[in-house]
Amino acid sequence: MSIYIINPSFIMKNHSKAHCFVKELKEQFDKYDISYSMVNNAAKYLSKIENDSIIIIFNDESVSTDENLKKLLYLAKNKKATIYPIAMDKETRKPLEIIADKCLCQ
Repeated sequence: MSIYIINPSFIMKNHSKAHCFVKELKEQFDKYDISYSMVNNAAKYLSKIENDSIIIIFNDESVSTDENLKKLLYLAKNKKATIYPIAMDKETRKPLEIIADKCLCQ
């Protein structure tokens, strides 16, 4: 199993709250010796996504996705990887359309 955290700076315009969340998440993963990768360049990870992968991505009204990130999300969805969209507030609870029907484990 591999865990991939999509870097909030990579996809969000307003990412300050998300960075606080990621900082705590990384501290907890490190504390319990859980391996993870921070995704800054989606193209680098396209060949690494498997059916037991976990993708953590942040929702935002201003979320921008480059083509490689879209490919990564489609690939994760097709491989039935687990995708967790994280909202920093109630206005951003709706996940990206690409993964809306895949989210929160089936």
